[in-house]
Amino acid sequence: QDGSDNDDHESDVENLLSFKNAITLNPMQSLSTWTVNNSEQLCSWNGIWCRKGTQRVVAIILPQLGLE
Repeated sequence: QDGSDNDDHESDVENLLSFKNAITLNPMQSLSTWTVNNSEQLCSWNGIWCRKGTQRVVAIILPQLGLE
């Protein structure tokens, strides 16, 4: 990865973790894979879809998980 790819990856991680932290109810613990320690595996986080090649997040799909 070049520097800009790494910056993009870090930005995706930061934004997703901020989103997770704003959630006040996560009854199924469906975002348990969303951690800094697991950030290299961002594209395997629950509900995250990435573009092949760039590994940039292109969609977040979290249906019927009771998130608030």
